[in-house]
Amino acid sequence: MYSTGFIFFGFFSISLLSKKTFDIKATSFYNWQGYDMSSQLYPILIILFAAGFTAFIYWLFGETATYTVMSAIGVTFIATHKIWLDHICRKFEKTKYKRLECFREDN
Repeated sequence: MYSTGFIFFGFFSISLLSKKTFDIKATSFYNWQGYDMSSQLYPILIILFAAGFTAFIYWLFGETATYTVMSAIGVTFIATHKIWLDHICRKFEKTKYKRLECFREDN
């Protein structure tokens, strides 16, 4: 539940940061078009934060409390998924014309 709730929220939020374009007709062999460091760095940071938080709770309170806290966080994010998905969609809609302009400039 923790990964379905919190981790998915983080990964969907990262989609707002991607602004690089790539040629969809280019070959995929060693194709680094559209690659920037945020494509790798932010997901790693989210996973490291989640693992660190889990380890900290385990160290502080023990196994049962860790499962309880992780389940509560997961259920909270699952229960509020419409709210944060709506927020991400609104932000994506706000920047769609900027994304289109970047695409037109690059191609």
